[in-house]
Amino acid sequence: MVKLGLTLLSFSWSLCPENPPIQTMQELGNMFGAKVSHGGGVLAWCGVVVTLALTGCGKKEEALLVEAQPAPQPLIASRYRPSADGSEITDTQTGLTWQRCSVGQRWSGSSCEGEAKIFTFGEALAQAGNGWRVPTVREFQSLRVCSTGFEAKTLDFQDGKAKVSYACSYGSARPTIHTGAFPNTPLLHHWASPLLGDSSDSAWSVVFYDGSLGLSGRGYGHHVRLVR
Repeated sequence: MVKLGLTLLSFSWSLCPENPPIQTMQELGNMFGAKVSHGGGVLAWCGVVVTLALTGCGKKEEALLVEAQPAPQPLIASRYRPSADGSEITDTQTGLTWQRCSVGQRWSGSSCEGEAKIFTFGEALAQAGNGWRVPTVREFQSLRVCSTGFEAKTLDFQDGKAKVSYACSYGSARPTIHTGAFPNTPLLHHWASPLLGDSSDSAWSVVFYDGSLGLSGRGYGHHVRLVR
């Protein structure tokens, strides 16, 4: 019998000495990408597996509690790991998790479809919720990919951290972001949340046409990509 919950499964199994033991409980859990939380002994195949349930000869029954652990998605460019449904991307270099699509687009299972919406800065901040927020410019600039390298010009955000390059060098492929991790990214400005000391009249944005960083008046309309 299998009891399905959000993350826990309860297995019934049978110990059948007359059949050759081929798996331990731990190995069974490994077969299904599951972490064994409780159990031990030797499991023999006494019947068939149906929807992760074992039926057998009924010599003995015990409960085996496992926690579902789906195999992680492979990394993109040795850095970006998609979520199980593909709609989010975790950057293994920074630990940040990004929405794969700009706000207004939707993840189709293979790409970002639809039209990214435009927001004023105040409207952009209002898109935050459930742990999602507008990224800082330092966080956002970490997604830039410049196929020809970065310009020598740098920016100092006055946050006690290293300066960052202003833009990609001339001729970089567009958009200046990894398109396997973030497909169909709009080329134009995306809002970034303000840094300490920023003017109340302007806010940073990132332009994926050329990887440039700049300040925009908060009444302008830009795209939004959320992070957590």
